[in-house]
Amino acid sequence: MKIVRARILEVAIGAVRDALVLILLGFVFVTSAAVALYLAMHQPTVTVPNVVGQKLGPAQRRASQAGLHLEVKSTIHARQPANTIVKQWPPAGMTAKRGQPLRVQVSIGPRDIGQLRSRR
Repeated sequence: MKIVRARILEVAIGAVRDALVLILLGFVFVTSAAVALYLAMHQPTVTVPNVVGQKLGPAQRRASQAGLHLEVKSTIHARQPANTIVKQWPPAGMTAKRGQPLRVQVSIGPRDIGQLRSRR
């Protein structure tokens, strides 16, 4: 009889311990989700600078000063000299959350007309 009571007590203590662990894990999960949501919603915003027409180096510095990081999304043959920003997303004057990317399209210079003629 004593062995049965001891075993019942041991199982009950184990069940209480497991329930407390689950409650603690649930609390940690809910708290973490609430903190992440709060930070995402209350992150400071910045005004997006105009970097179109600038060379890549100065544009990166300007984006960094505004709290954004410059990300080259594509390159294109354009009339602008090589390494000049042709387009940007989001547009200048919009607001963005600090740390977000300022995506740009960069010129690789005009297409060489001689190369186009030799392909024909």
